[in-house]
Amino acid sequence: MFEVGDLKKRVTPEAKRDDVRHIVSVFGRSIRKACSLIGIQRRVFRYTPKVREDEPLIRARLKFFASEFRRWGCVHFHDKLRDEGWLINHKRTERLYALEKLQLRKRRRVKRSSASRVPPPKAERINHVWAMDFIFDALTNGRKLKTFPIMDTYTRECLRIEVDTSIGAQRVIRVLNELAIQRGLPEYITLDNGPEFRSRALDAWACERGVKLHFITPGKPTENPYIESFNDKFRNECDLFPEN
Repeated sequence: MFEVGDLKKRVTPEAKRDDVRHIVSVFGRSIRKACSLIGIQRRVFRYTPKVREDEPLIRARLKFFASEFRRWGCVHFHDKLRDEGWLINHKRTERLYALEKLQLRKRRRVKRSSASRVPPPKAERINHVWAMDFIFDALTNGRKLKTFPIMDTYTRECLRIEVDTSIGAQRVIRVLNELAIQRGLPEYITLDNGPEFRSRALDAWACERGVKLHFITPGKPTENPYIESFNDKFRNECDLFPEN
């Protein structure tokens, strides 16, 4: 059955015009009464939208931009239209952009294929589980200093300490490859969620070599206790010899 209350939930002007026509044709009410029931002014009901001659061309350009520049959004497309000489308001660009359904879809984060889904077992032998982290400090001139220790959690041996002002994902991979030549690679590596460790490059490296990356829960460094304990001792020892 037709319900006037249901019509009020439809808020677009075109939908309200359809509702008014329905009330007039089915219930025989006047246009004035039907407009009052729906909540639309009579001049809005009588308004006939005018399609501009350049609208199909602009919409075609927007679709072309979307196909050529896949990561661009409405703002970039509006600037491109203005550069081409189209005298168009940004609100009109946004309306046509929405009508063509060109909005960018948010990409869902893909799970890392090499990441272990269960906590790694307790280290039972040499080269079973490694742990690594970063330590940050600064030189006397204010320049940042980055330290990258790697340790075997079974022997508590620090395998390498890389020091530089900048250490990215490729540098991490290079250090791990050098250790692989010296003593092989572990089954697991426990690490935090830093951008260097979450990089695609490190993930691909781990997949190729059969190493499982175990990322700790964000904000819980206690899940990587051995490297955190080493970092604390390392800081204290360095503080004993400030001249070094």
